[in-house]
Amino acid sequence: MVKLDEQAKRYLVRCAAQFMSPSEAVQAVKEELGIEISRQLAEAYNPGRRMGVNLSAQLRELFETARREYLDDVESIPIANESWRLRELQRLFDAAVKREDVQVALSILKCASLEAADARQAKEARKWERMFG
Repeated sequence: MVKLDEQAKRYLVRCAAQFMSPSEAVQAVKEELGIEISRQLAEAYNPGRRMGVNLSAQLRELFETARREYLDDVESIPIANESWRLRELQRLFDAAVKREDVQVALSILKCASLEAADARQAKEARKWERMFG
């Protein structure tokens, strides 16, 4: 069995916190750290799994912190940003028009109008929230 150093243990805990499966964690550890481990060993660093029951308090705290950061970090995901989505739709629309692909262009227009409507609705809701708490 492989003896993991503290860096590898922390890396595995972060993988688990980011909802990676044991197989994905094994692959990530191999690629990032150059260490080959078993799926069972990867699973032992997930406190939500049966094999992770004996995880140290320090690593459990790291898991909770990493999970919270992972779930809260929506801004770093481009597709979660309205402006990025609209720009991407514009780029796709321009390409469809250039290819004279009317069906795709219409489909993209529909997506863009829905995106813009969602943005207006959210803006209106924020306005009402500020006015009436």
